[in-house]
Amino acid sequence: MAAPSSAGEILDKFRTDYQAAVNSGDYHPFVWPYRALGPYLLIIYLLLPPTQSRAVHLARYPIFALIIYLSVTAIRECTSPAVTVGYGIGLLNAWTILWSATLLIFNDGRKDYQRIERQERPYVPQEKDNDETLIQNIQGETSALDGSTMEGLKSLHPMAEVPQSTITLADDPETDYTEVHADQEPIPSASPNQTY
Repeated sequence: MAAPSSAGEILDKFRTDYQAAVNSGDYHPFVWPYRALGPYLLIIYLLLPPTQSRAVHLARYPIFALIIYLSVTAIRECTSPAVTVGYGIGLLNAWTILWSATLLIFNDGRKDYQRIERQERPYVPQEKDNDETLIQNIQGETSALDGSTMEGLKSLHPMAEVPQSTITLADDPETDYTEVHADQEPIPSASPNQTY
């Protein structure tokens, strides 16, 4: 057999081999809804309404066996002339088996997990604050930060230290920093024309 001269010749060989395998009955083409029933069976089982029925609880084992049968059958019997589609067939069905085992066998997907259900609640409007109430709240918060409050905060957590140095303005008119601690040197900010 001579080496192929182009990629098109290789693809033609793949298509010819695929048609021969399908015509002989060794392989079948992958038909999306029919050959992908495993994930749909799992989703349908998990969407059943919550119930205490023992039959529904025990139905997970035959459903898992059916999912394995459908997935393994699809992996063994389905093929495609494109390598990526063949890879996708195996990947889809392998992940279906793993996902089903996790939700049906290793865990009970209907009991071990919480179901999210939408519930409509009536809208209750909140009472709006007027400007006077907001001003009183702000004044109350600022007046509460006196010395006794700071001592109370220190007593709550022994590691909490309130800085003793006061905040002063920087003396250098060239700096944009307006606040520095008394024990620190002012740090000049970079001007727009200055490069580093």
